[in-house]
Amino acid sequence: MTTSNAATTASGIGILLTAGPAAKTDDAALGIPAILLPLQERSLLQRALEHLVRSGCRHIHVALGDAAAPVKDFLHTGERWGCRVSYHYLDPRESLGRFVRRLGLAPQQRYWLADAAQVPLEPLRVLADPAAAAGQPLCWNDGRQQRWTGWGLYTGTFLMTCEMAPADESLAALMTKAGEMSPHTIERPLSVATLADLLDGSRRLLAAQANPVMISRNCQIHPEARLFAPVFVGAHVKVGAGAVVGPNVAIGSGAFIDQGAHLRHTVVMPDTYVGKELDMHGIIVRGRLLANIALNVVTEVPDPNLLAELAPDGQVPAQGLLGGALRLALAPLYWASRWQMRGMSRYEPSAAIPLPRGLQSEPGQVQVGMALPEARPGNLPPRLGEHFCRTFYPGLREVMRGHLQLVGPTPRGLHAVRRLPPEWRDLYAEYRCGLLNEGLLQQAAANQEDQFASDALACASQDDPRATLKLLRRYLGLVLRDLCHAGPAGRTHSAASASVGANVENTSITHRPI
Repeated sequence: MTTSNAATTASGIGILLTAGPAAKTDDAALGIPAILLPLQERSLLQRALEHLVRSGCRHIHVALGDAAAPVKDFLHTGERWGCRVSYHYLDPRESLGRFVRRLGLAPQQRYWLADAAQVPLEPLRVLADPAAAAGQPLCWNDGRQQRWTGWGLYTGTFLMTCEMAPADESLAALMTKAGEMSPHTIERPLSVATLADLLDGSRRLLAAQANPVMISRNCQIHPEARLFAPVFVGAHVKVGAGAVVGPNVAIGSGAFIDQGAHLRHTVVMPDTYVGKELDMHGIIVRGRLLANIALNVVTEVPDPNLLAELAPDGQVPAQGLLGGALRLALAPLYWASRWQMRGMSRYEPSAAIPLPRGLQSEPGQVQVGMALPEARPGNLPPRLGEHFCRTFYPGLREVMRGHLQLVGPTPRGLHAVRRLPPEWRDLYAEYRCGLLNEGLLQQAAANQEDQFASDALACASQDDPRATLKLLRRYLGLVLRDLCHAGPAGRTHSAASASVGANVENTSITHRPI
């Protein structure tokens, strides 16, 4: 960003309004404050802070409104952006002057005033104008009149005399037309005053990007999918066969566009599932929430086959690394056990296991190529050699992808989860399933109460690496003992084939919520 002499005339202090005059009716229509909705991976709040930092501000006073907690959680201390952030609550009826006086600013210094709901599209290029004794506002022309952006470089004296609230519409006239002002005209800023503005801002960012088709890291785009510029595809996005994306489409990180979907002039927020053959034009989607800009309505789509919120694929790095290391180290044991159980197929039919969604409504699901363990009838001991071949080793791939933990509740099919008591369904909604738990190592079939107790214990020990390694060592020891004492090849496979696969559910969806 180039600011010329602006940084030398400013004090290095900025004032950022997060509930300013532009944040109005649609502020939380999609479930979070609009200034936190990502546009090409960066929200307007982040863009505003970056503009201030690049303009020389090293200390930024953030005025908080009703959405204080998410703003503070996102900005934190400001260290990530190379600045220091101080938070102050701003009552909607409090005047801007009174708020500035509380900050203890110097009267003769110049300070950046910024509204996070209206952010300049281009880097700030305000030059110091000696004739502008009071301030230099940034304005844009809508074809009829000059309008204030909510941004400007003002003296402390002028800011302290503003006796109108930031939400007062007459404040804009004061900030641009007062005496000794030198307005600077810029291009229309990005705005979140309405969802239509949000969609238009995405279109303008797409037009301004360096590459017509921007694809981020770790994306999986099917060879039969078609992309029409301009398009932005975030990290870890999956696009299915036959999908048509573009023009003017921005897809957030972690989203999944299923087979045959057709997206035009649309914004897909991160971790959102878009169903098969779904046709969207002029839409903003976040999870199950769909905003139709033409109709000016926001609705929740109840059918998860159309739209849904995906659980983020992010996994604790140590778990993913340990899963990969185990997959390499245990490869000889896997092939030795497969030889001993020759005749057994490499993978059972794909099984759908639950994914956690924190404290929200229901877990999502993911389709994996592994058999789900099932309690064996009577007093037959569990055949851990079979479990190692059919479930544990194939499941390590899902641990690397973040779909499973090494230790956690027993993976169950979706219908099996729905049949559980409500309190245990909540357990599956809050914790990631695991390949191991105490119930698996029991030498006799556990009853349902014992299985629940084992699941609860696994949830309590998920974040304890020592407990994980101890359970893993016990499990591998039992697997070796089981393989050493296994009967003839084929008997092991046939004895448990009916029970091991009994809980498997087939589905054609590769990755979607329930």
